[in-house]
Amino acid sequence: GTLSLGVEPETIELRLELCDPQQRCQQHSALGTRAAVTVATAELLDQVAARLGTVVPESDRQAWSAPPSRDDYATLLLGRSAAVWYGMLPPPPDAKRGTSPADPITRATRVDPTMHAAWWILGRDAYAHGELTRAIAAFEQARAHRPGRTVYQADLAASLAAAGRDARSLAAWEDLGPEREADPRFAVAWARAAWKAGSPPRAVSMLLGLHSTLWADPAVAELRVDLAGRDGIGE
Repeated sequence: GTLSLGVEPETIELRLELCDPQQRCQQHSALGTRAAVTVATAELLDQVAARLGTVVPESDRQAWSAPPSRDDYATLLLGRSAAVWYGMLPPPPDAKRGTSPADPITRATRVDPTMHAAWWILGRDAYAHGELTRAIAAFEQARAHRPGRTVYQADLAASLAAAGRDARSLAAWEDLGPEREADPRFAVAWARAAWKAGSPPRAVSMLLGLHSTLWADPAVAELRVDLAGRDGIGE
């Protein structure tokens, strides 16, 4: 998918081009306003779900269209924090990271602590700077304010693994539900967490459940070598 924006003073157009492996492409678009851009986001995601044949729970649809905050100023700050994270605005000096108001990412979480996306951005920024304890706390806040969101749960599990908290990492992966085990986005990290937490057979079982086309992936090959070499399981 390729996302682009068309911005007028009051109207925002979201455009998304989706292409399949045969490069058959289809254009999708939705219109919104600066004050209510989430309405356009929800419409666009609905189109994507229909294209992919995905059944979307009504709770997710409502979350897509919900404003990030009841406070317009907090929503503005969330936008600034995202602009910093995605490189559209300059980051604060290292000496001022984590302080408010000098750091827009931190400030957004303090003006409205219920904005789950603000906590997720803070977590990603902290993770990128190697601040794993801060990242874990931020992802836990994001999950608390928006339970069930896959990306928050996965980033929490990954940050716990990076911090060497293997049992907690595996528990966080398990919270995604068994239907996610074979998801190629998560399966290798999840299997590695199982191995690290003391369950090599579970890790092997998860790898064997992957589609054969993924076995040549370097991350899959590395984990297979680790399992075979250190635990004597398989070849």
